[in-house]
Amino acid sequence: KDDIAAEALLFRGKLLTEVNDLSGSLAELRRLTDPEGDFKDFVEYVEPGLLALGTVYERLTNVAAARDIYTQLLQSLDESIKAEADARLKKLKK
Repeated sequence: KDDIAAEALLFRGKLLTEVNDLSGSLAELRRLTDPEGDFKDFVEYVEPGLLALGTVYERLTNVAAARDIYTQLLQSLDESIKAEADARLKKLKK
């Protein structure tokens, strides 16, 4: 099932970030969050994946890419995702 694959990509992306494999994490999370990809309809995995991708971009010091992702997530219907994105944006502006 595609939802299981989406969940697996999110898990792998987060795990790879934790072990500092940022290029591996980037690949997994980009695949999950690709707006034209197989998983675009699984918002419950894509949006947390975007938050995780923002974290990877921050660790790679690509602040502009992180800011773009967090700004996009301000449109989320999930209040907790929206609040987290807003908090991260404010932190980046400091």
